[in-house]
Amino acid sequence: GIVVWGAVRKVTRPLERLTESVRDFERGMPVEPAPVETSDEIGGLASAFNDMVAARRGAEQSLRESEERYRRLIELSPDAIYVQLEGRIVFINDAGAALLGASGPAEIVGRKVLDRIYEEDRESVMRRLLQIEEEGTVVSLLPVRYLHPGGTIVEAEVAAGRFRSDLFYRI
Repeated sequence: GIVVWGAVRKVTRPLERLTESVRDFERGMPVEPAPVETSDEIGGLASAFNDMVAARRGAEQSLRESEERYRRLIELSPDAIYVQLEGRIVFINDAGAALLGASGPAEIVGRKVLDRIYEEDRESVMRRLLQIEEEGTVVSLLPVRYLHPGGTIVEAEVAAGRFRSDLFYRI
């Protein structure tokens, strides 16, 4: 009995470890390559799994590099770019902060968008934002007047559209 159990365990233990790693991989958790303990089918599965792990690591690295390039492009753009969620600015680049009369993005992030829109323009801006949200349309180059903290009015042309991230919709 003990000899059979040991022989079965020798086959099932690598399979159990591999199954555990595959489940972690499926959940998106970081995983290490599985040890290739045999040259049979289980070893072949472990090798194939290790190839998937390596491919995912390469894809994740490429994604990080792409995200960094995109982030830098947006941050360094001479055009004002901001993202709002539920009426509050969640991202703004330096050019956007300057347009709104702030010294930098940290001064603007978390603030209500409409607080920076000239009062007479707020109703039309709200209508356009609702249209974008409901219809998924893109609004391009419409005049908007922004209000600086000191009361100065700055005229700009705005393009806006909805896009989806993994976490929420943004306008």
